Amino acid sequence: TCFNTPLQPEELEGVRKVVSSKIPDGIDASGGITLKGFVYLHALFVARGRMDTTWTVLRKFGYDNALHLREDVVSAALGGLQSQKKAQDQVYELSERGNAFFSQVFRTFDRDGDGALSPQELQEVFSTCPAMPFLETWQRSDFSTTVETAAVSTSKPAAEANASASGRQQQQQALTLRGFLSLWDVTTMQSPQTTLLYMLYLGFKGDLAQCCQVSRRRKQDLKASAGGFTGKLSRKVLNCFVFGTKAQDAQAVLGALIGNDNISNISSSLSSSRIDLAADGSGTLNEAAAAGIATGGGPAGPAGGGGGGGGGG
Repeated sequence: TCFNTPLQPEELEGVRKVVSSKIPDGIDASGGITLKGFVYLHALFVARGRMDTTWTVLRKFGYDNALHLREDVVSAALGGLQSQKKAQDQVYELSERGNAFFSQVFRTFDRDGDGALSPQELQEVFSTCPAMPFLETWQRSDFSTTVETAAVSTSKPAAEANASASGRQQQQQALTLRGFLSLWDVTTMQSPQTTLLYMLYLGFKGDLAQCCQVSRRRKQDLKASAGGFTGKLSRKVLNCFVFGTKAQDAQAVLGALIGNDNISNISSSLSSSRIDLAADGSGTLNEAAAAGIATGGGPAGPAGGGGGGGGGG
């Protein structure tokens, strides 16, 4: 049906023969066309000057002439988000289903199975998208100062490699699963529409509204802890406002909240009155940071559910 014209049984059989003759694994056991077979089929259409057939299929899947999803497709998919009302002290978060989807995306593109996405693998993640998200969260070459990363080795091109074996390897920072999910946590808080749009581009099937949820209100968190901040939050992302004279001091405080000493290396471009950081999956602050917020000590202002005036965090 993606060709807008039902194919007759003999036509389907002809397609299968053409694909299987060139791509051995282009047809699966049930007689269906695999991804490799589907790509080969359209390469054949283009080579034979039948680009209109390929464009028909692309439009069937919701793409316009610029290979972007059409506005009507996007609007219909994101419609459920508008029904989720939130108060000023609430934020949008990924649901378990949303986390499961991005976890699967991570595993799919972790080609070497080292538990981290190299810069090259991260580029592959967005190969079916117009570009990486334009939010500042994603527009950086080094994520190690904001989320969890791991140092991995990568082989240099032969022309650049030294004669010694050690010269053929270089270290680069790669996103761990936790770091990858943290980026989507922050993106969802800043712009849930962006997260859901990229889920469409990455192949999500189903109701997108089930992938995004509204956090519990701050006063409910406080009530659950009997009026005193215990260091345990129900939300995963905190919107922190820190007041101080030195940007590095403010960044150090925020780093302590999530147990990341490298946060002090954040560039000054992020030293605004608002810095969004993803906490770990449990939403638990470390003991020292929690105590500082509870007593009002240290240079940190209101953060997360620990005090008033923290905006949506």
